[in-house]
Amino acid sequence: MVRLSRRFLESYMRGETWEVSGLLHPEAAIRGTGEVLQYAAYSQIEEKEFRLLCRDVNTAVVEGNVLMEERSGKGEQKKGWNVLLLWERLGQEWKIRRVQAVWNKERKSRSLSVHAVNGTEVFIWEKQICYIEALQSRSYIHCLHKTIAVRTSMQRIGELLSEQFIQIHRSFIVNADAVEAIRRYEVKLFDGTCLPVPEKKYRAVKEQILMRKEVF
Repeated sequence: MVRLSRRFLESYMRGETWEVSGLLHPEAAIRGTGEVLQYAAYSQIEEKEFRLLCRDVNTAVVEGNVLMEERSGKGEQKKGWNVLLLWERLGQEWKIRRVQAVWNKERKSRSLSVHAVNGTEVFIWEKQICYIEALQSRSYIHCLHKTIAVRTSMQRIGELLSEQFIQIHRSFIVNADAVEAIRRYEVKLFDGTCLPVPEKKYRAVKEQILMRKEVF
């Protein structure tokens, strides 16, 4: 699977999609790879590293780190990309269900600005946030060591956060990095907190978590 992921990406970046079309799921989605493909037209790929992040009976995720060297009139610049490939079992075969490429710079933690219920403006690093909860007329941002009640709606907070945060329920948004396990029909966080996932959203939520989960 790791070897096939490498083969797929190499062919895709050369524009030779017919070479690997048989690896794609009928409902495959490819996201964020336009710029990678563009760079491939005039850049040299110096290094590729692929590894299997996780696997269960029907799904698996392969991560690839691509370091590219851009050569232009301004000299040489190196740009790293993180590529995640979600594989799904289709009958007796494994097919690529989703590909997502993210420029490594985009994965750095950002700061979120919100107003607490006492009127104070609070700045919170995304990496400190475990999950956000909507309860009655307030939102609660549950961080590693504290919980902050804010005036901002959960929907608005979700719009301000990066793609690392996933809405798993109408009342909960979770940080994929804080998820320890996902099972029917809930996610378990590293601090032991279990949050519900509606049955109708379970498959989509699981796919999103697998695509964003970082394993060190």
